[in-house]
Amino acid sequence: MIMYTCAVCYDHCSEACCRVDRNELRVLPNGQWVCEGCFDETPNEIFGLPADYDGDRPRWSDFKAPPEHVPAATN
Repeated sequence: MIMYTCAVCYDHCSEACCRVDRNELRVLPNGQWVCEGCFDETPNEIFGLPADYDGDRPRWSDFKAPPEHVPAATN
């Protein structure tokens, strides 16, 4: 069985972060894999926006799921 891991969850709660469905994660522009909950907390700078930006941000559906059968990118 292959497990997919949200990078933020892994850093804060590694024993509870694994998912068997890669579609429960998205790949951010910096290569980091995140779950939907952590996506909502992603800093604006990751999307190339100013830190104090208060407009529309990219949506969860704008990003792709991680590829199958590959390790997460190391940052």
